[in-house]
Amino acid sequence: MASFVLRSREKDKQQTPTENPSDTPKPESINAEAQTAPADQMNVDTPSTPSAPISIMASPTPTGNTLSASGSSEERAPTAEELRRARLARFGIAASPTSLATSPPTPSTPTQNPYLTPASAVTFGGNRAAPMPINSNRFRDNDAMDVDTPSKLVENPTGTSPLLGTRSNPTILFGSSPTSHASSPPRNLLGSSPKNAPTTSSPTTTPAPQLTLSEYIAQTLQSVFRVSTISEQQGMLHLPDLVIDLFGAGIAAWAPIHIDSVIMSVLLSSELQQSPLRYLIECHARIQQEKKRLVVKADPVKVKYLDEISSSVLTYFALVLATPEAFPYFTSQIDAENGSRAPVAREFVQLLNATLFDQSLLTGEIISIVAESIHNDHGPEALEAVVAPIFDDICSHLRSLAITQNFMPFLRAFRMMINSKHVVAALISLPAWIPQKRKTGKEMEVQSILGSLFRIATLVDTKLPPGVPKLFDDVTSSGTEENQLSDARLSLTTAQKTSHDIIMGLLKTSPQSREAVVNWFAETIERNRSRAMYQVDRLTVASDGFMSNVVAELLVLSGPIMDPANPKLNLIDSEYYVKAVDRAGAYKEETRMLSTTDEAEKWLQARRNELGITADAMEVDSTPSAAASKKPNFVTECFFMTLTSLHIGLLPVFERYEEYKRALAEAAQLLKRIKELPPGMAGAAHLEQAEKDFVKMNRVRLTAEAQILEPMFISNVVLFVNLACKWLMKVASGSDSPISALPLKAPAPMVFATLPQFFLEAITDVVSAAVEHWSDIDQVPFHDFVAAGTVLLASADYVKNPYVRGKFVQVMALLTPKRLGRTLPFNPFDSQLATQFLPAAITKYWVDIEHTGASSQFYEKFSIRYNISQVIRYLWTLPRHRDSFKQAWNDSGLFLGFVNMQLNDGIFLLDEALSKLSKIRSLQQKINSPDFNTRYSAQDRAETQQNLEQFEGQVRSYFVLSKESIRMLHYMARDFASSFMRDELYDRLAAMLNYFYSQLAGPQTLELKVRHPQRYGFEPKWLLKKIARIYLYFFKAAPTEFTRAVVHEERSFSTEVFNKAGTILEREGLLNPATLGTYRGFLSEVSQSATKEKFDQDQLGDIPDEFLDSIMSTLMRDPVKLPSSGQIVDRSTIERHLLSDPSDPFNRQPLTKDQLIPLPELKNRISDFIKSKLGGGMQ
Repeated sequence: MASFVLRSREKDKQQTPTENPSDTPKPESINAEAQTAPADQMNVDTPSTPSAPISIMASPTPTGNTLSASGSSEERAPTAEELRRARLARFGIAASPTSLATSPPTPSTPTQNPYLTPASAVTFGGNRAAPMPINSNRFRDNDAMDVDTPSKLVENPTGTSPLLGTRSNPTILFGSSPTSHASSPPRNLLGSSPKNAPTTSSPTTTPAPQLTLSEYIAQTLQSVFRVSTISEQQGMLHLPDLVIDLFGAGIAAWAPIHIDSVIMSVLLSSELQQSPLRYLIECHARIQQEKKRLVVKADPVKVKYLDEISSSVLTYFALVLATPEAFPYFTSQIDAENGSRAPVAREFVQLLNATLFDQSLLTGEIISIVAESIHNDHGPEALEAVVAPIFDDICSHLRSLAITQNFMPFLRAFRMMINSKHVVAALISLPAWIPQKRKTGKEMEVQSILGSLFRIATLVDTKLPPGVPKLFDDVTSSGTEENQLSDARLSLTTAQKTSHDIIMGLLKTSPQSREAVVNWFAETIERNRSRAMYQVDRLTVASDGFMSNVVAELLVLSGPIMDPANPKLNLIDSEYYVKAVDRAGAYKEETRMLSTTDEAEKWLQARRNELGITADAMEVDSTPSAAASKKPNFVTECFFMTLTSLHIGLLPVFERYEEYKRALAEAAQLLKRIKELPPGMAGAAHLEQAEKDFVKMNRVRLTAEAQILEPMFISNVVLFVNLACKWLMKVASGSDSPISALPLKAPAPMVFATLPQFFLEAITDVVSAAVEHWSDIDQVPFHDFVAAGTVLLASADYVKNPYVRGKFVQVMALLTPKRLGRTLPFNPFDSQLATQFLPAAITKYWVDIEHTGASSQFYEKFSIRYNISQVIRYLWTLPRHRDSFKQAWNDSGLFLGFVNMQLNDGIFLLDEALSKLSKIRSLQQKINSPDFNTRYSAQDRAETQQNLEQFEGQVRSYFVLSKESIRMLHYMARDFASSFMRDELYDRLAAMLNYFYSQLAGPQTLELKVRHPQRYGFEPKWLLKKIARIYLYFFKAAPTEFTRAVVHEERSFSTEVFNKAGTILEREGLLNPATLGTYRGFLSEVSQSATKEKFDQDQLGDIPDEFLDSIMSTLMRDPVKLPSSGQIVDRSTIERHLLSDPSDPFNRQPLTKDQLIPLPELKNRISDFIKSKLGGGMQ
């Protein structure tokens, strides 16, 4: 690697005799013209002994590029030709063998214009032919040439920037005011006028003089680099030792080494009071400003000259970044921070957002040039050493800034830095890309480079420093709340959009950077998997705001495949966990859709063997193209990471949002109670604290809503879930074609059976949260979600956990108009799949949920069935769906199981509700007794109040469930009463209805009188009306059989209850006259049948024990024997039991209807017994 050795020059304090010109090397900037120019024109005395020139020489060094000052007089100073060759070699350009210092002069005619020579003869920084020498007279004769008027130097003493503030160093700007040639003062070596030189004014009508090209060069160098050999010239850096006579040398002898001399003289000067980086980049800005002016003037020669200066400036800018220790300005700062380059990084980051001439000082193009220079001249390691502290400074700011602060300068700085492919290559190789110290989710947030992009959020988990503005700190009204929500979301989306631009820039730079970004997201998700657990150490996982931003970014990355009209499902590789070996290991212990862990691992490994995939993450024994085909594509990576991030990233946020809302409701209730207390009972301190708690919880709620309910974000969530549902149906069916038959054929494909179960949980829980909390849910259709739920509800053999399938029902219930409070513009239930198969699927699931194997299955089934009843209630209003229900119920086994469990639930729920209501009555009487406070201790009073509140909560739930069960039986009986009229159901229907009647119109009704019954949802009149109508629907469908079953049920039937119920119905006007007439006819039939039943029972007398049912102790009609226990029961009794429990009731052994053993001999004997007692037998 080349090393540049800098040799300073010192002007001799004493004059020495001039040596032989042939033996003394001359500075390249001095040619024959400079030697012949008059001293008064140049305004300088020619020294008798030239000073040692600054030179840059190449020398190899094993440690990289270093800068050192050397003033050794023993080392020979290079010639101008050597300097030129060394300078050009740095740019990879072969220099012409012709030496500028020794080129013989070529005479030219007075009319020849040396500045209009062919481009090949006037080339800066590249191969060029020997230029034509110029004499001094030609400079003065050049006024008639078409060259620009000299620019007036204007001072800008502020030089402000967004990050740096105000600087005292003046900035020289290019102006456009010409100066008169006649009145121009003498110029110094760089073409500038002395500060105190006399000036004379001239009329504005005097023609503006034009500079020669040599004068323009001198003027430009002075203006760009702000240097002068004249002491105390305002706005200039005084460099008395800089004796290169650029003005005298002219364009013919000018070489790039002159620029090197100027730049290095400035950078090593003790008078330079600003950062070398800022100095150089401002020089570059002034060059660009002058280029803009020249482009307008169409002067390509000068533009090319400025390009050479610009290239040199950026080269030295790269040199300072790579070796800042060599420059005095940074040496002390670096030493003060123990060798850290943090001061250099801070200066560079400030420049990333600094401006001059209303233009950014640093641009992506400049950064690319500088990075390439460092990479090529100093090596990748040197570039990493430059990049690391810069990104450390940027990321440190991003991690520390709140969303209410100005974070955009640092996001823009980050975005600007990644314009260079070399910077990106260095960035992804840094240890901070994926930190490995603690390997926690929190480390990915607060230590990784990309983690800083996603820290800017409305949801924060740390306390803001004093003085930092808080979101929603002054919400006084709903209008203020909405405005602040809008402002917060605007800031959030601005940050997210810029972060996305950065991520896209990294993804597009190279295959390596794309892989690095994907690995970062995968590692972030993997390290935060514990966020989905019930108990999690919040100090080890990323914050809610951070994870919400990660989810938002992944959703945007998945955007191209989320188009509802054209979902690109074929781009998603279903065998992701087969091919992504490095990812699949993290989910080895996850619960699968259907298979066990061992089954899943065995299949995955077998499939990898088939594809030739080794365990070393895509190391395949095949060609590179074949290897690439075995690796998941980017779309697949995004899809699976997004689906996983919903589970571990977003769902915990929604759960905590629910907690915030509950806490806010409690705070509001407490505040209300305190305010309602009589004056003097509530202290000011308690009221103030309650108000503070309410304001705090309201602010927390709003910070969550600003993030997770941002319209575009939640819309993307729902769109992605719909895509995931389409994909799940495709994988489950094993076909791209629409599903035409359900249930799906068993067994399930292993690619589906081995998927993590949390995929379904993520889909259902996210949609549930969106439906409950997103006000604009109408904008997104849910057909795919309902369709996927239909498939999985119907195909019980595809998902082993029935409660996971039940989550689909829960969300379907939320989508019904009753729960939403409105009708969706896109009916999610009107797809062909849902219309045809959902009624049967949801009926089957009602039956399946009875036996789940869980210890809590008995109580959990009620909440699940409540959701099912909500869905059935809505589907029943849709004619096509109602017809599908009737068709599904042609399966007698399915229908009987469904109705039997419905009746069981109804009896249990209403019984529990009424019994708890009776206990509430007792507790209310106890509390309202006059001596309650004196008779009972404080502990007894507290326990009584606690029991009352507990029973009140329970009875409310039971009434909600029981009323829904009765409502469903009512509309089903109204429309399909004949479907219920089966031998297996007569007794069950009669038993339930008789029990309800006895509870609502029997002698114990007085025990149900409580204070404020409506508070518990107890509506006895509504219940009595619905049950009476159900009696009439069934009576109309089968008058004789149903009436006999009602009377035959001995446990609850009473003619007195029926008559009392009729009186209440008539008195309260619960039935219209026509219906009331039908009810009276029903009562007449019941009364007659009851009389006949009593007569028959009396005639039978004592019944032999062998004729009695072992369970019910009633006379059997069709006795059967149970195969395992040997017990004998009536067929109707055991079949009714098997509808609820497919086991022998005596020993719990499995039992089905076809296993029952008929007993024809016993049946005949029972029949003979009845005939002997009743003559014609019992009717």
